[in-house]
Amino acid sequence: MDRPGTDLAVVAALARMRLAARRTGNRVRLRGATPELRQLLELTGLAGEFEWEPEEGEESGGIQE
Repeated sequence: MDRPGTDLAVVAALARMRLAARRTGNRVRLRGATPELRQLLELTGLAGEFEWEPEEGEESGGIQE
């Protein structure tokens, strides 16, 4: 994540993807998300809308703080 405008565009695209998935009865699972993306989704209140594939050393079930 280099620029704030780019960061917000990524969050907006993920939000639209999540909405489209919900409308069709599907879910979105994020894998390999950077810590910065995770933090940004937390700040925007969207982190709970996604399933997170656990990273190495992380337990299944969500974001490790």
